[in-house]
Order: sequence, then structure tokens, then C-alpha cells
Amino acid sequence: MKAGFDFGSKNVSAAIIDEASPGKINTYVIAHNGNLSEAYQNIRNMIDMDFRNASIESYGITGNIDIEGFECIDRLLAEIEAAAFLKTEAANIISAGNETFFLIILDADGNYVEHTVNPLCASGTGSFLEQQAGRLGTTVEELTRIAASFEGKSPVIATRCSVFAKSDIIHAQAEGYSKEAIAAGLCQGIADSIISNLIKGRRLTGNTIFTGGLSNSDKIVGEISKKLGIIPVIPEHNMYFGAIGAALLGNSDNPEKSFLSTSIKNKRNKRDKITIDPSLSAMYESGDRFYIDNGVEVTEYCMPKEKEICVYLGIDIGSTSRL
Repeated sequence: MKAGFDFGSKNVSAAIIDEASPGKINTYVIAHNGNLSEAYQNIRNMIDMDFRNASIESYGITGNIDIEGFECIDRLLAEIEAAAFLKTEAANIISAGNETFFLIILDADGNYVEHTVNPLCASGTGSFLEQQAGRLGTTVEELTRIAASFEGKSPVIATRCSVFAKSDIIHAQAEGYSKEAIAAGLCQGIADSIISNLIKGRRLTGNTIFTGGLSNSDKIVGEISKKLGIIPVIPEHNMYFGAIGAALLGNSDNPEKSFLSTSIKNKRNKRDKITIDPSLSAMYESGDRFYIDNGVEVTEYCMPKEKEICVYLGIDIGSTSRL
């Protein structure tokens, strides 16, 4: 038996593959709420209860996690492996989860050709949809349900930014659009976002499968189908492709349930904390200059008195200001 774990931005999912019973896959999912260690231990407890007398030969881990001393499997490779194992005959894999979405293109033999992923922003993903559902006073499941059943004109909702989406929702409500119409507009916008960020002018040929949480939305799937002129296939275990692929590719020994409690603290290397030397303040002139230029607030920070000093320069380019 093989076990695989997929650490997502919202959930930890797992898959148990029994090679003695081809086609039989046990799946599990639990929301981690930021506590990966506790979620992992809880899901391991669930597995241990179901397989008390069974021997799990190998473990694999994939997802948004970096564990010291444990080799994590690339999510794209996990998806490809799962697609082959489940005999999907996929030529293209579209996956849209809670934080990321990506497109994988395969050749006639199911081998990797190329891929593209969304930018480093969660706009148009599951978490984005969850946030907008909260603004409408409903859940993602209910929002996608009422969106699928809506017929008629829906408002255009920007999905490239949650701030813009909020403004569009408020304007749509002011114009009298129903919650159902706004839900449909959101799903249409997300489908447009997936297509514009992933397809980029490509013409998809062959069998296209759709995995991840957003593949459960009939409205989003329908919009993608209409806009691309294809009918994406929602495969069995569509929510667990990462975990299934990790199980298939995993070759590590059984990790202790508590291993994350210490390893997760080393997820990223950090620089030493920056401290301010009070003596450096004497090197600067006193006072910063503040003024309005063409309606824009401008602050000119004081310059150091000395010509050459060692400094760090940081520039923050926001949606309205540069710091």
C-alpha cells in the first residue's frame, strides 16, 4: 500500500492506494487552518483507524510545503502521474485549486510537453471565490449552485483583483442585480481568468481533464467549455490528484506523525532580524519634505550627510503608491 499527502493552501488531503486492489483508492481531506502539523496528525489518525492491520510501504508528500530532511514531490509531476494511473488518457490537464491554477500539456504517450501557471496572486482561484461568497453572505458551494441555475444577463465582475471585484459587486447590487446574477458573473469572470492566464492563445486538442476544487463548479466548467469549444472531463478523484500522484511517486519510509511539529518551523530560511543603530541617525539631516504634486502626495525623505554609506534600498510598488 502507498500513502500520499497533498498540503494545499486550505486543506491537507491524502490518498491510500492498495495495489492489491486495482482501482481502489481511499481519500481523506481536512482543513488545516494554518496548523499543518495538527492537520497532518489528524489525517494520519484517520488513516490508521481504517488500516490498522495493513502495512503502508511508502509515503509521498507534495504541495505548498518544504520540509527539512524530506523530499517533496513536484505538484505537476504528481498530477501527471495521477492522470496516467487513473487512465484518463489526458492530453491536457487544467487544475484550479484554492490558491493556484495551472495547465499541463502532454504528448500522445502522456509525457510532459509544457506547462503554464497563474501569476503569484490568488485572484480568480478558490480562495478568491470564497472571499467573494462571504461578501454575498453565502458559501462557495451555494454560490456555485445558484450560479449554475441562473439564466439571464449577469454583471461583469473583475476577477483580477479582490478590491476591484468588491467594487463591481457593490455596483451590481446598486444596479439591482440579484445574488444569483452576481454569482454567475463571478464564475464567468473566474473562467475568463483561468483561460487568459493559462491558454494564452493555444488551441487545446485531445482529451482535456479538469481537476482541483473549482472543477466542482458546474458554472465555471460550463463557461470554460463554451469559451474554448471543448468539454473538459471531470475525472474520478478530481480533488485528490496531488495526493494520488504523491502516493505513486513516494519512496520514503513512514514519517512519524509528529515530524511536522519540528520540521515545519524550518519551512524557509530567514535572515537575522534587522536592528537599527541609533548612532546612524546623526548621519541624516533632520526632517522630511512633504508636498502635493498634481493631486499626489509626495514625501522626500531626508538624505544622509555623508556621501558614501552602506544602506539597504527597498521599493514597494502598490496599487496607488510607491514607497
